[in-house]
Amino acid sequence: MLLLSALARVSGASHFLSDRADSNACDNIHNCRLPFDIIWGCLTTIFACTWVSVHPNVPPRRAPRPADGASSRERIWWSVYGYLSSFWHRFKLMLVAVIAPELMFGFAGRQFLAARMFSKELDVSLTHGFFMSMGGFTDQRGHPLVRLVQIYRPGNLDAIRSVSEETIADKSKGDAFSKGVAFCQTWWFVTQCIARTAQRLPLTGLEVATLAFAVVNASLWLLWWHKPLDVQEPIAVGPPLDGPLAINLAHWQPPMRDWRTRLLVLLGASYDTEEYDPDVEKAVPTFWYASQSDELPDGSIKVMAGGFLVGSVFGAIHCAAWAAYFPSLAEQALWRSTSVLVATLPLLIMGIMFAGSALSDIEHTRRLDGKLEAVKAAGMFIVLAASAVYFVARMALLAVTFTTLRELPRGVFVDVDWSRYIPHL
Repeated sequence: MLLLSALARVSGASHFLSDRADSNACDNIHNCRLPFDIIWGCLTTIFACTWVSVHPNVPPRRAPRPADGASSRERIWWSVYGYLSSFWHRFKLMLVAVIAPELMFGFAGRQFLAARMFSKELDVSLTHGFFMSMGGFTDQRGHPLVRLVQIYRPGNLDAIRSVSEETIADKSKGDAFSKGVAFCQTWWFVTQCIARTAQRLPLTGLEVATLAFAVVNASLWLLWWHKPLDVQEPIAVGPPLDGPLAINLAHWQPPMRDWRTRLLVLLGASYDTEEYDPDVEKAVPTFWYASQSDELPDGSIKVMAGGFLVGSVFGAIHCAAWAAYFPSLAEQALWRSTSVLVATLPLLIMGIMFAGSALSDIEHTRRLDGKLEAVKAAGMFIVLAASAVYFVARMALLAVTFTTLRELPRGVFVDVDWSRYIPHL
């Protein structure tokens, strides 16, 4: 709250600059920053906050490598297709993190609960728990071992325990060092924003948006700190199964799921066996964390509430630039209205979802089956409508963030005087 208050004061006083800003300080290149510096610093920080922080589930196995006698064209296509598939698998999560970071927080929180449940129930490390919840272990036919009933089958649990954390870490494309570098990049950006606030120097809309990403995505690093990053191949464990052992990947395709199922899962629902059966499929869905048959411990409601609160914080940080300078009144009005929508709609959706859950409990305990369907349908309609408005508001807010870069107050180009904090610098 202190940071929001400070940002609001600086944004509101964008016409007022310190003596350094009023002077010709930017005549000296060492005391000013260029538009490229601002944009590059923000984009690299957003990249660190999203691309580096998102941890996708294990994708389907790649098609077998071309035979020795295959043509160069086939080999190149196999490599390019594998790279593009891996990129798209991760890029989808990045888009969700940019458009609706609170949903990504909810997914990370639920997967953390699932990993902790596996860890305690099976007496394995938290890393093993994450690896199970992300589809990292498969049977000898390539079917993901993601349900307790599968893991308790003869030979599977002992085989999973025999896999060391080092072996799982070798599958990961990231470690504490790479995550630490991303964290330092983000912390340096936040430090610069705080320093500019202290010296009454204005921030650009892009910097305010980047600060919101930094604050929100820091929680993803904490929740996914023990989750292996960007694993491309699962580990097959357990005894051989009856029947052919070869995995027929050439003709297998992930099943198509309707948009309602995808939306509900993204909002926090879990797959049931009719929607996803790991005993017949070759990979887990993008937002898989646990089966309905494996009840998560208490905390799922808190994770859902935390996710929506994260979305409100994201919008509230943008609201801190309420009185900032904008090139036009239209852009000012658009920034203000979309910031308010982004800050309030997650709370509205959360309230309706909690109310719907309470109605379901009342319907069950009082045997009112079917009598509240109209109310629940109305609630679902409002949630869908609010989600659509939220998406449009986020896109509009993102657009204004970049359009305002065409005309900036001169104080934006004044750099922080670090000698105030570090003598003789």
